Amino acid sequence: VLLADGCLIGKAEIQNAVIGLRSQISNGAVIRESVLMGADYFDNPDDLAKGQGVPLGIGKNSVIESALIDKNARIGEGVVIKPFPRGTEQDRDDYYVRDGIVVITKRAVIHNGTVITPEKTQSA
Repeated sequence: VLLADGCLIGKAEIQNAVIGLRSQISNGAVIRESVLMGADYFDNPDDLAKGQGVPLGIGKNSVIESALIDKNARIGEGVVIKPFPRGTEQDRDDYYVRDGIVVITKRAVIHNGTVITPEKTQSA
C-alpha cells in the first residue's frame, strides 16, 4: 500500500492500493487493487454531527475492488464496487466503467448500500 499524508483510516483491510492525500476510510472497509485520489479538505465536524449527507471518503463495511476513486468522492456505508469483465463500457451519473474498471467521478456521492458489480447494479 502506498499511503499519503493526512489519512484517517479505521480498522480496514487494504491491499495493493494507492491511498491519496486526506483519504478517510471507515471501520470494516475492504479496499483491494484500487486507487483513491483523496480529498482537498476534511468535512466540517458540525455538518457531520447534524447528519448532513454521506461523509467524505469510504463508509463503514464498504468493499471496493479494482476501482479508481476520484477526489472528494463520498462512498456510503455498505457499498460494494467490483470490476466488470474486460471490454465493458458504461456511463452513469456518478461513475463510469472503462475496459471493466469502475471509475467514481470527482465529488460523486454513492449512497449507502449501493451495489456496482457486473451481476447487479443498483442504488439503495
